[in-house]
Amino acid sequence: MRWLVSELIGDVKPATLAVVGKFPALDEAGLGKTPEIAVTRIEADAYRQLATLGMQDLVLVGDTLEQLERRDGEALLAGLRDLFARRVIVSLQPEHGWQPRDLIAFGFTRLGRDHAGTAEFFGFDIATYKTTPDWLNARNWANPDLFDKFRW
Repeated sequence: MRWLVSELIGDVKPATLAVVGKFPALDEAGLGKTPEIAVTRIEADAYRQLATLGMQDLVLVGDTLEQLERRDGEALLAGLRDLFARRVIVSLQPEHGWQPRDLIAFGFTRLGRDHAGTAEFFGFDIATYKTTPDWLNARNWANPDLFDKFRW
């Protein structure tokens, strides 16, 4: 499990890390014991606690969505994605009501499974969420230099 957390996090060196619920692989990897990383552990009332912390570099969510009401879980995912984290990794056990498509609908991507095959990992990284398409630039449209030359 240790390599899995390192692989999921990759070369990201977060200065702030919030752990929502239980994420035992974090402790196995020793990431939570690094003095350079400010680790905050959050339990059930995650949304309100995250609001007081502000933006986090990385948030790990484990064993949480399965215990929340559907609406509260959706609010937590949306809040993490939009307000509280630059990068989010969620551990999900699909047999507890949440399906992979539910997280994909929130813009998360599938990262992999644990060795036992009991949990799937999904991630969201605002830096790589949407690449800018080639057509979305001043060369192709909304170019003020061309306003008097072409009629759209």
